[in-house]
Amino acid sequence: MTQIHTRPPYILKIDVDGHELPIIRGAEQTLRLTSVVIVEAPLNAIIERAGLLAEMGFQVFDIVDLTYYRNKLAIVDLIFVRKDLISSMESLNPWIDTKFSWEQWEPQDQKYYESRRLP
Repeated sequence: MTQIHTRPPYILKIDVDGHELPIIRGAEQTLRLTSVVIVEAPLNAIIERAGLLAEMGFQVFDIVDLTYYRNKLAIVDLIFVRKDLISSMESLNPWIDTKFSWEQWEPQDQKYYESRRLP
């Protein structure tokens, strides 16, 4: 990234089939200029990847692109946002100025859950 002449803030997508941690560790300088990081993670790697990015100043913001294999959740994309952005922007933090209210709760559509039930 240091040779590419673009202006920050960056959105960085990391999907390198199991080599994400060394890439993240080696991107420390670029991550300082990055606002959003998207990382692919199999279920057994979510905690490790989230922990490393948390140490680097990021917070999990969303989990998307849920991928199922043999009707079981196998891989997700984790979206991280810099902690300072989340704390400074009300639109990124649902709890910043309100208490929990069931009227504001938006669960997944029941059809989504029914489609994921095991036989």
